[in-house]
Amino acid sequence: MNTSALAAVPRFQTDPHAVIVAAVTAAEPNLEASVVGAVVGEVAPTRPALRRLARALHDDPALLTSGRPEGPRLVESLIDALRQAGALNLASPCCARCHRPGQLRRLHEGQRICAPCASALGARRAVCASCQQDRVVDSLDAQGRTLCARCARAARTVDYTALVVDRLIRLDTGLDTRTLHNAVVTALPKAHQQRAVSGELDTQPALLGTNPADGSHRLVLLAETLLAGGARHIATPACPFCRRPGGLRFGRDGRRCCKTCYETARAEDCTRCGHRRPVASRTPDDRPLCKPCADREPVNHERCPGCGRQALLKRASGEQRLCRACWRAPQATCSICGKAKPCHRANTGAPRCESCSRRLLNRHPCSHCATTRVVFARTMDGEPLCQPCAGRRERCNRCQRVMRVVARLPDGPRCGTCWKREPAAERPCIQCGNVERLHHFGLCDACACPEVLRGLLSQPDGTMRPAAQAVFDVLTGEDPTAVLKWLVTATPRMLLSDLAGRTGPLTHDTIGQLRPVKGAARLRDILVAGGALPPRDEYLARLEDWLDTTIAAISDVAEQRLVRRFATWHYLRRLRQRSAVQPMSYGQLTVVRGELQAVARLLTWLRARDRTLATATQTDLDEWLTTGPASCRAARTFVAWAVRRGYADRLDIPLRQNPKRRQVFPEADQRWAITRRLLHDDTLHPVDRVAGLLVLLYAQPVSRIVRLTVDHVSTGEAGTHLALGRKPVHLPTPLDDLVGQLVTRRHGFAVVGRITDHPWLFPGGAPGRPLSAARLVQRLLPLGLQARLGRNTALMDLAAQLPAAVLSQLLGLHITTATEWTQEAGNTRPAYAAEVARQTADPGQG
Repeated sequence: MNTSALAAVPRFQTDPHAVIVAAVTAAEPNLEASVVGAVVGEVAPTRPALRRLARALHDDPALLTSGRPEGPRLVESLIDALRQAGALNLASPCCARCHRPGQLRRLHEGQRICAPCASALGARRAVCASCQQDRVVDSLDAQGRTLCARCARAARTVDYTALVVDRLIRLDTGLDTRTLHNAVVTALPKAHQQRAVSGELDTQPALLGTNPADGSHRLVLLAETLLAGGARHIATPACPFCRRPGGLRFGRDGRRCCKTCYETARAEDCTRCGHRRPVASRTPDDRPLCKPCADREPVNHERCPGCGRQALLKRASGEQRLCRACWRAPQATCSICGKAKPCHRANTGAPRCESCSRRLLNRHPCSHCATTRVVFARTMDGEPLCQPCAGRRERCNRCQRVMRVVARLPDGPRCGTCWKREPAAERPCIQCGNVERLHHFGLCDACACPEVLRGLLSQPDGTMRPAAQAVFDVLTGEDPTAVLKWLVTATPRMLLSDLAGRTGPLTHDTIGQLRPVKGAARLRDILVAGGALPPRDEYLARLEDWLDTTIAAISDVAEQRLVRRFATWHYLRRLRQRSAVQPMSYGQLTVVRGELQAVARLLTWLRARDRTLATATQTDLDEWLTTGPASCRAARTFVAWAVRRGYADRLDIPLRQNPKRRQVFPEADQRWAITRRLLHDDTLHPVDRVAGLLVLLYAQPVSRIVRLTVDHVSTGEAGTHLALGRKPVHLPTPLDDLVGQLVTRRHGFAVVGRITDHPWLFPGGAPGRPLSAARLVQRLLPLGLQARLGRNTALMDLAAQLPAAVLSQLLGLHITTATEWTQEAGNTRPAYAAEVARQTADPGQG
């Protein structure tokens, strides 16, 4: 942001805390700024609250001393807190109606008034249902009757949990008092819910014993919780209209019902077809339409170029969008019969026409009609079913409705609705005999996983080429349940099918040709973790691919050569050398990308003004920096390199320091408050606790924390040590126990490809790779810890106590960086040692 833009933003938006402190100290000079700052932080803990308060005091600073009932309620809270801290000149605001000080929680004509005046102006009076007095209405009881303020306060003190438990004891549920109490708290966690159910049981005590669905939704949940706990004399909640149990999540005529009965009550005569169905939408003149007619509305359809009918154009053929009836698969040569036909998978290496696709499917005699057809589904015993038998409309054995059958159980057929409600029973696998929940076709996860993978990785003739066999071996060695869950989505199935149709060995280049890119990167990590592919520096490879695309987008050939020469010899040469010792990080990738993008923008800007880098002047460069965004300064390295190599003459981009480079926590005790929580709060994850403590106690950047391995931790008789620099640091209790937990229990978050022999102390979601620095920063933010501010605060504190040499050895800092921080912290020990050495060398002075 440039200077003019910063000047246009008011100060109460950019620095609201300073505006509030300045207004208070001007009105109350006796209070110290630190005390005022602490009070402001308690009254307005969030940024929006700070800005509202700062804007009010910026517009009218007299609100602190005049006692006027204006501005937000935060002004009143701030004045009360400051008066408790010792303020003498501040005046609390008075009610705009009665002119008495107090809590002004209501607004009337733009001014704040107290609660009594608000009640007198607009309160509703009625006879209280408890004391029978004509008073101002405060709230309603469980039966919806009015209560005054005194009776409402008395009602809030009643233990409704005990009342509900007492009524359950009278029903003789067979459960003890403690179990009943836990069931009530689980089903009715809030006080108003317990009060409402207590009122229901007062008016209708037999609801739980007859049908809880005649009551409220919470009463149904209470009945289900009691039944799950083994209670007796409690009726199973059933729909009052169709008498089917379960699924009572809708309301109709004051009772709970299933979705079918709820939709039936909402049915109206459709304007277009005349059938009585649930209303899906309405016409512009508010007439009802059912779902089939709403889908056929012309507003959702277009005229098909093929047949000329109004239809929903979902598929594309070339540049035209066609309806489903006119669309045809693209022409290709079938990989099986060799004929040119409309083929599926035409964009892959193994297209199939419709006839060959059907012949490849498994054909068996149907267990219901004995006709040899393509297997469409199977029974729970693994018996095949053809499509007519699997989709036949029969009477469901559970709901007794004539519906399309989707499953056949030993006790009869099931429709789709009842099949979803069927409990997940464990049955024996037809292949291995293990009793567990089956995946499909009567097979368990361990038996179904190889079959699914073989179908995706095999060629049309049923064989599997060596590259696909390597992938098959890696995936079959993983957890079959995790692999099947991974294969639920279309992306991994499409990647494996595309990989099966390619030729050549399995290499990183083969995986790089797959699409989509993110799914291919995930598959690459799994294969590297399984040993099918050799490991490589992923960020460096990603940078090289990005460079080829970015440089090719530059129109001028000479500029392409220049940018490629700069990227190769200034960045890639050093990164490739470092990659052998330590892989490239995401932060380095982001910095290099940003600088090269700024270089491309600079060359484009010069070309648009008939300039080149060789003919450009410092005036041109200053104009570009002034009119462009702040990211333009990222081209500074390129300009300096071009001047040294003779591609430019006397050009320079001045270095601008990052304002956040030395920024610390605004509150002095904020660092120690977060540290105490990380040390003693056992509910936090050990990864968050250890990473936060390394930031706050040892000033470690997150980019270095995520690269820590188990080799950095050493345990012996002297305790646990962590090698952050050349000299290991002794870890105090309980930090040593937390680090020990990470060493013994470290595991990544990968669903497929999870390995345990990796060296990382903070494993991430990708198999065999550490947690990313960006993800670790996101995990620390909910704890109130900003990584940069926490590290700067810790480094400033340590630099004020330790010499630069010790700081460099312990924390792994460069000696120049450590010296700069000691000077920034005001550590005079190095200067004192230099002065002593100088006086010793020259005794005549002093």
